[in-house]
Amino acid sequence: MKKLLRNQHHSRLFRAFLIIGIIGILTLLYQLHKEITVPVITPGGSYTEGLVGAPRFINPILAQTITDQDVTRLVFTPILQITNNSTEYLLAESFEKNSSGNKYTLVLKDNLYFSDGNKLDANDVFFTISQIQNPEINSPLYRQWQGVTVTKIDDLTLEFNLAAAYQDFIYNFEIGVLPEHLWSQTLGSDFIFENLNLDPIGNGPFAVSSLNSNTKNLSAEYTLTRNELAYEKAYLDHIHLKFYENVGALEEALNKGNVDAAYGISASEDQEYEVSKSVLPRSFGIFFNTKNQSPVFTQEIRRAISHAINRDALVSDIFDNQAIGHNQYTRYQASSENIYNPTLARELISNEGFTLGADNIYQKDNRPLSFELSVPNVEELNQVAEFVKNSLTSIGVEVIIETFDQGNFVQEVLRPRDYDAILYGYELLRPSDLYAFWHSSQINEPGLNVSMFESKSLDTHLEDLRKDGSQEELLSEISESLVQAHPAIILYSPLGRYITAPHVKGISATVEQSQDRFADVASWYTKTRRMWPFFTDSTL
Repeated sequence: MKKLLRNQHHSRLFRAFLIIGIIGILTLLYQLHKEITVPVITPGGSYTEGLVGAPRFINPILAQTITDQDVTRLVFTPILQITNNSTEYLLAESFEKNSSGNKYTLVLKDNLYFSDGNKLDANDVFFTISQIQNPEINSPLYRQWQGVTVTKIDDLTLEFNLAAAYQDFIYNFEIGVLPEHLWSQTLGSDFIFENLNLDPIGNGPFAVSSLNSNTKNLSAEYTLTRNELAYEKAYLDHIHLKFYENVGALEEALNKGNVDAAYGISASEDQEYEVSKSVLPRSFGIFFNTKNQSPVFTQEIRRAISHAINRDALVSDIFDNQAIGHNQYTRYQASSENIYNPTLARELISNEGFTLGADNIYQKDNRPLSFELSVPNVEELNQVAEFVKNSLTSIGVEVIIETFDQGNFVQEVLRPRDYDAILYGYELLRPSDLYAFWHSSQINEPGLNVSMFESKSLDTHLEDLRKDGSQEELLSEISESLVQAHPAIILYSPLGRYITAPHVKGISATVEQSQDRFADVASWYTKTRRMWPFFTDSTL
């Protein structure tokens, strides 16, 4: 009996050691596998994003709303894309201009296809631009293409002739291409009614595979499937897009985990998300009516007002640091300069002959240092206006806030230029956009020089910027001219926030416009596997 028990004990020990040995060998093999193999992205997986508002035009020449433009970028690859002053040729093989800067030649890549298998060539590009130039279609891109003559040279080459040199013409080609074989029979006036606007055929990394409508017969959800014929080869199998009526509904969906990502909203602190932030090309500030001869509008007084506003406190208090405070007129660039200096502001006002009255407001010739600030009735702008008012009151400048409904603001204030100063924002998507906001020819409506500022030297710089000058040098000179004159006081630029679930990798695009977040969508992935390095050309 003892011998039997002893044998059983030895047998159990043997099995235990055997199991431990097997575990040890497996662990060793696993570690060895990790050391001699590398992680490699593998196709597959899906991703769900929420957006506000249903799309109406998934069409590169009609898309106007943010949602339209977002979905269009997924379904239509643009000819080229420009981010951070870097140009990436997508459909273009080359894009060249002549020495005079008024003639451009575009050569397309060969073997480009739409998702239905038809080839994409110069005929499709020519057709797309001709439809943009058709006034019956009312494309939002119409003005960009006025005065441009397009000639097809061969199946891959087109020539574009401009009436005058235009440095930023290249930005016109950040557009997708319509398939002529599907659209050619649609009359201009019928373009907006075509079903292809909601169920498009494009050449982008994804193609529409299904769409579901809600009870209001609006698109509630799209499923996009990887387009195997696309130039931008995607890893993800599917992208699901869910559309919500408002920001609140989208935030709720994100916090409940019903979507993996959303742009331009806030997420619950309880959720684990990746948050990408970038400074948007929009600047908000106080734009003065420089034609007003009131003593408040001298250059030195405007300079004093600029020094009196703590921009860091403004973006902290009102935007919870989801904006960048700055005073730059061109495009925001990181700067360590802090111009907030209320002591200097008071000195500048005193040097202009003002004295502090009994009501703690500066006066000169029995006139208070006071102005009306006209503001559209938007919550965040109202908060900014109150912040400005409190800041200036503290140094002895009276601000009277006048609030207008947005429609009335445009009709009664902006168009007739009837204001002392306005709280206003502008967007600079390309360097030459500065022309519309600061050239003297743009003072009257529909021009956008809302400060009505005039400077011959600035006009010359702005004209050269539209031609073929050194943009970096010209932008520096333009910025310096505006900083010296202070026709406006720039306060802040908002941040774009892209919130994504951590399981979605490869997201790295810089966002200037909402659709820019999809610039590298072909590189996004959710799945990987390990391989020996000599079996793959790319690793993570």
